[in-house]
Amino acid sequence: MSKKNFFIVSIVIFSLILGVLIKFLSLREEDFIYVVPKIKNMEILDEQIGEYSLYNKFGDTNLNFESKDFLNGKIFLNVPNGNYILKGKYEDEVKNIPFIKESTWEEIEIEFIGNQFSEKQEYFLNAITLSLVLLNLSIFLKLKKQLKEDKTLYLTSFILFLNLILSFRIKRYTDIIKILDFLTVTILGFTLAFYLINKFISSKYNIIKKGFISTLFISYLHSFIIALIIVSPQIYTYLLLNFEYLIKIIRFVGKNLSLSRVIFLIILFILFSKKRNILKNICWGFVLIGYFFLESFNLFFPNLTGLSNFLRVLTYVSLYWGIVFYSLKAYNQNVSRFIKFILGFSLVYITLFYYKNLEQPTLTLAIILILDFYNYIFDKIFLRKSYTIEKTFNKLVLIKEQKQFEIQLKDEILKNTNLRIIEVKIFKNYDEQNYIIKKDFEVYNSNLFIDKKNIYNSEYTSALRIPFGNNPCIGVILFKDPENYLGIDEINYLTGTIEKISSLVNSIRLSLIYEELASHE
Repeated sequence: MSKKNFFIVSIVIFSLILGVLIKFLSLREEDFIYVVPKIKNMEILDEQIGEYSLYNKFGDTNLNFESKDFLNGKIFLNVPNGNYILKGKYEDEVKNIPFIKESTWEEIEIEFIGNQFSEKQEYFLNAITLSLVLLNLSIFLKLKKQLKEDKTLYLTSFILFLNLILSFRIKRYTDIIKILDFLTVTILGFTLAFYLINKFISSKYNIIKKGFISTLFISYLHSFIIALIIVSPQIYTYLLLNFEYLIKIIRFVGKNLSLSRVIFLIILFILFSKKRNILKNICWGFVLIGYFFLESFNLFFPNLTGLSNFLRVLTYVSLYWGIVFYSLKAYNQNVSRFIKFILGFSLVYITLFYYKNLEQPTLTLAIILILDFYNYIFDKIFLRKSYTIEKTFNKLVLIKEQKQFEIQLKDEILKNTNLRIIEVKIFKNYDEQNYIIKKDFEVYNSNLFIDKKNIYNSEYTSALRIPFGNNPCIGVILFKDPENYLGIDEINYLTGTIEKISSLVNSIRLSLIYEELASHE
């Protein structure tokens, strides 16, 4: 067994043993009431939500039992069996719930409307979430082959998708979904954190690596205790009464040393420990600002409750694909488009929470789609077909003979443009060049295109020179285009092909020169 697997197995066994032990010790905790606020899509780890008091069965006397904040609710301690009324208040809602405490402890659910969305708005939010799932799936399918080369990133992608699926807004947020949601995002976070440490931090920074691992272990203990507390409020009561200092440490760690914040510090160290120019550091700085904004969103917008889960998912989605692109060098134009959609749809989701109506987010979504549509159209019109250029290059790269090269290049241009009259010529020396085009270095220095007036053969209306290094023209592509049929994408194909093949043309030209020199010896 490798050290890595041994370490993981040891942590799992230690956690299970400690969890069972704490649960066993907590069974003796009695006489408490656990108040669970049920607000649609409100997170279990949100700040304590609402105000709660226990009254006698007539509702006229506040019994003032000792109470403690617990997750997003409250625990009342030392409550004997009997009849009670729980009074809860959240924003403008007030509810009274009569109940009878007959067992050692009771869990009382109290439902509030909270930030209620209409049925249309709920469908809209879930449609956006579904779009994000499909966009992530599209990126995954495009990069699947490359991802399979890295087992950690490949397997982690399934945890990411499970977490995305759990972010759908549902009518009832059950305990199983709570635990599953918490565990998936925690496993995802720790997996990515250790991947960053092992993959991108050099062994010469061993002290730093150990420091980050120690910090992650503290964060793990926080997550472990929170997971136990979610499973059983008895555990919380046991820890609160016997290890209150531990609860205070957990709260401090959760507030100041969250897993996503530790990952932020790891990324910060990785980026700035590598030598880059100032401009690249500034660009990466903006990326980190975006990540920090997502991670600390609640600090900037504390009133937008219910968004924490979505933003945490978005944070890890961004982090995961960022690692994939950086590690596998898999970022390309198609992937870029999907990333823009993910960011755009996320902005629409947040906009609905802010404005509480469909007008602004629908307008935002429409603007995003329209801009992307025209961006796609302009790309089709203006951008060179890089895959076509690559295909042309691959067909030419093994040809060493001049005439064969010229014929093959001519065939490729005929196939990929609307041109019908073309001639390709590689110049062995300036004398050959002077029989076809006139010397005009001002033209050469400013443009690849050669005007008709500089071409001796009147059959051709234009030409493209093939430069290499300091030599402005080692070959030429002559063509007839009297009606300006060439589109911008075709022009970009021609210029892109010339840039790609210039070294091949120079190699053939040098071979011609060597052959001529050899023939004179």
